[in-house]
Amino acid sequence: MELVYSFKRYLEKVLNLHLIMDVKYRGEGLPYFMYDLYNLHKIKIYKNYFVVIIDKGEKDLTPENIKKQIEIISNKTGLEAIYVHKALTSFQRDRLIKYNINFVVPNNQMYLPHLKIDLREHFKSANQPKKYLSPASQAIIISSILNNYSQLDSQMIKNNINYSAMSVSRSFKEISNFGIGKLMRDGKEKILHLLDGRIQIWDKSKALMNSPIIQEIWLSQTLFDQKLLIAGLSALSHYSMISPPKNKVYAVYKEDWYKISKNESVKQLIEPIQTESNIKLQVWSYPLDLWSHTNIVDKYSLYLSLKDEKDERIEQALKEMMEEELNG
Repeated sequence: MELVYSFKRYLEKVLNLHLIMDVKYRGEGLPYFMYDLYNLHKIKIYKNYFVVIIDKGEKDLTPENIKKQIEIISNKTGLEAIYVHKALTSFQRDRLIKYNINFVVPNNQMYLPHLKIDLREHFKSANQPKKYLSPASQAIIISSILNNYSQLDSQMIKNNINYSAMSVSRSFKEISNFGIGKLMRDGKEKILHLLDGRIQIWDKSKALMNSPIIQEIWLSQTLFDQKLLIAGLSALSHYSMISPPKNKVYAVYKEDWYKISKNESVKQLIEPIQTESNIKLQVWSYPLDLWSHTNIVDKYSLYLSLKDEKDERIEQALKEMMEEELNG
């Protein structure tokens, strides 16, 4: 099962998505020997469903064998297939690419031509600089700006944000590498000293940050028994003079949505498209209420979630909101 989880974590990390996989999937009418060779799972990536074929490694299969068996599984299930193996030779990879077969070697290579994704080992060189901060690093920086922290220690972040010690350590190193902070030690404790004031930190880091939104879902009504924060244009209407949207917008942290979405009553609220009265639920890549006890998302994260909107009214409202926040 470890290969299944490695595959899922790898896709979530690279695609910046929260994915839900069936624990076990059995296609109708498959030859029994298939279940000796593979574990099958069903997964939704963006709007597409795939059958994930986990090679158990029981036999040394040629690319031609794999191709034929994938064709059988795809035909029987009616789904595009993704072949997963813990390791492939360069010959096997070249052949699978030649056959235009989706395949993933977790933490090594992702070839998904049906999604126009081709991520190879040489793209993941350890020396290649990253272009953007991770969601955890974004959360730490925004938290420090909102709380006017000039230095952070790993225990403080772990207590407030509930990230693991390893995640905090990686984020501290990442923030230091981008020149936003300086990493030091106090005994065994790692300390991150921020190099500027909050205005300078925001100016330097905002270009390195992505929108926290990783998925948007339409619901027939709000989840009254869950703590959702007002987000999107609904939040901007609180922070500015812009009119509220017809469809209310809320946000939820991805880990919370993962738990909530398993509930059958919640599944029944999900609608495929926008209607006159449904609500938009944004799934965010980092926790929403780490630094505030209000029911509205913070202005920095809100700015990041709306900065790519091509609407002059929204652009102006965001500009005025941030000028008031930073200079008010």
